[in-house]
Amino acid sequence: MRVLTPKATEGSLAAACELVQVQAVAAATGTTLYAFAGGALGTRLCLHVPLFDGTRLQLEGGGAIARHLGAASPRLYPDPHARVGGGGDCRAGATTARLLGAIDQWAEAATSLQSLSVRYLESKGDGKSGEDVRSLRTQLEHMLTAVEARLQSGTYLAGDFLTLADLLMVAPVRLLMREAVGPAERAALAQTMRWLNMLGTPVTLVA
Repeated sequence: MRVLTPKATEGSLAAACELVQVQAVAAATGTTLYAFAGGALGTRLCLHVPLFDGTRLQLEGGGAIARHLGAASPRLYPDPHARVGGGGDCRAGATTARLLGAIDQWAEAATSLQSLSVRYLESKGDGKSGEDVRSLRTQLEHMLTAVEARLQSGTYLAGDFLTLADLLMVAPVRLLMREAVGPAERAALAQTMRWLNMLGTPVTLVA
């Protein structure tokens, strides 16, 4: 059993992304999560992990918690020690290393995309405009283009199967597609839409 607890408030958009990330990884790994009352939107997720010496490590944020839970599944996030190719198979070790590198890159991209998306949407919600908002929009468009380009050459973001990369990236992409991407732009992101639907997070199209 894993217990999620609320921490300091960080805004509902960021917290919503974190919650989706953790729930997605928990579902993929068969982990049961329990949250204290009020520990969802508007709070930063916190997970206490028991260590061998009897102390507890406090993990904060959906990305960190999702990585911890994902480590329980070698398919979602391969054992880093396997990158040397343990059984003497250097090619297998090199493949694992490349996969880990790709997963880590997409995990970092998910963190950046979430941060940028929240800043952009909150700025628009506050009625702000100008160069800063346009700059955020441009950065988000570039990141979505990168996701689309990757999915045009493969079913998943890293490797040929579902990994932690997909489960971490799906929340901020879904948020952005629902709240900031219009019909014409979605038409140009066909593979991203296909990927969202495949992962069970269909986007409700709005005008």
